[in-house]
Amino acid sequence: MKTRSPLASPRRPAAGTRRGRQATKPQAPRRPRGTTPARKPANANHRSALPGPDDITRVVLSNGIVILARTNFNSPSVVIGGYLQSGSLFDPDEKLGMADFTAMALMRGTARHSLQEIFDALESVGANLSLSAGVHTAGFTGRSLSEDLPLLLGTLAEALRQPTFPPEQVEKLRAQLLTGLAIRAQDTADMASLTFDQIIYAKHPYARPEDGWPGERGRVTRLVEERIASVKNLAAYLCGNSGMLNDVTAILQKKGLCPIYREKYYDDTGEPE
Repeated sequence: MKTRSPLASPRRPAAGTRRGRQATKPQAPRRPRGTTPARKPANANHRSALPGPDDITRVVLSNGIVILARTNFNSPSVVIGGYLQSGSLFDPDEKLGMADFTAMALMRGTARHSLQEIFDALESVGANLSLSAGVHTAGFTGRSLSEDLPLLLGTLAEALRQPTFPPEQVEKLRAQLLTGLAIRAQDTADMASLTFDQIIYAKHPYARPEDGWPGERGRVTRLVEERIASVKNLAAYLCGNSGMLNDVTAILQKKGLCPIYREKYYDDTGEPE
């Protein structure tokens, strides 16, 4: 009689036995080459990462302000943005740039806080708030942690409802804007863009830059007569309709000799050539 060593490996059960069937793991059929697995249908309760009418709350306040809100529980921060119908489109020609200047000056000081206090409070919590103006609207954008939302909204409310426009801050802002306009005047791309708008949108508010022009606006002939006493060391560049070019050239020539560069931009009817 044969005896089995205790160290010998156990005998594998036969494939047809019950133990054999339990130990054998069924394998999925192989996918033919060149094919891709079928996608599982999207979960009906899955929330899209993009905003849509199903996850945006719309509220109209009694004063007509429309509020749109969307919750994102994956982010601890809050972002706000809004606009008013008060862009440069409503600026008169003699005050072009007023909307842009006003929007930038709103946060220069309020009835309760100075410029330094406003920005110290925002920067101490890592928040930011800015106001600006475009052609059609003036708007605001802000960002902070959700726990600092009351500070962000309170600062915005002060800037919109209780600005004081401190004279020293207004003058600083004016100097900054004039510097920006001077830089723009030396930029070929910016000036080409302005000229394009003036040609395409002749006699339309779109032809005007929303941040305005440097210097005083008005009748060119009157300004030349009042402001230019001598043409010594002067070189003049004139651009406009033929009538204005002839009138200003005659005025300058009466004051003396100087280089005059002329570019007829509009014909006598005011239409672009």
